[in-house]
Amino acid sequence: MEHYFDDEDELPSIVQISRKDFSEDEFVVDEFLTKFHKYQTLEDLENQLKSWDKELGHELIDVINKDYGDFVGLGNSLSGGENKIQDVKMNLLRFQTETKKVKTELENVVEKTNKLIQDKKDLVWLQDFSREMILYLKKLEDIEKSVHDKTESDLEQISEFAKQYIHLKLLARDLGVKAVQRDALTESRANKLKHSGTHNDDNVNHSIPPILEQKRPRLARVKSTIIELVDTSIKKKSGTGEEQLRLAILKAKLLETYD
Repeated sequence: MEHYFDDEDELPSIVQISRKDFSEDEFVVDEFLTKFHKYQTLEDLENQLKSWDKELGHELIDVINKDYGDFVGLGNSLSGGENKIQDVKMNLLRFQTETKKVKTELENVVEKTNKLIQDKKDLVWLQDFSREMILYLKKLEDIEKSVHDKTESDLEQISEFAKQYIHLKLLARDLGVKAVQRDALTESRANKLKHSGTHNDDNVNHSIPPILEQKRPRLARVKSTIIELVDTSIKKKSGTGEEQLRLAILKAKLLETYD
């Protein structure tokens, strides 16, 4: 009798499907069928698959029953969601309103801070200007006392008077330029505030008092006195020819200055 199998070999048997066989990530149907229908009919294979289908169905029911409380809790948590969304919306609107309020307050603080900084700069400028003005008035008073009732003087003294006078003229010119520039800057700032809609008379600095104009006649009298001293020295022909020439040049410089 012909033997299909060796005596020592085991007879082939139906390969049972395990959970691992259909739980693989890369499940291929053709490979699955090739592996399991080799020693069994398709009907037997179908019976195994139905058995697994029933078992998995029972397991699914068990899982649902086990986690049913969680499912119900999830549903309850979702109920009334519209009200919660409305609450969140109202909270966001309140937050937006409060944010706008804080932003407005912050802008006001920044504006006030900038104004205080500018006011401080104005005070520093006015302090420096006043200090220079006091120096100018002091020097003017000193030279007035020096040339008062002078009818004649030597070249060196006249030269010193002229030097002091020219220094005063330069100082007065610088003070005048600063005052004009300051007025222009103040007017420019006032126009910006007016256009921005925040114009206020308190923000406009008043012009510097025209004290320089008030002192011009006094300085002009000093100039006239010095020129008279020069003319007196030239008429008396005192000193050398070089000194006479220096006096003439000095007079020309004095005449070039405006009153």
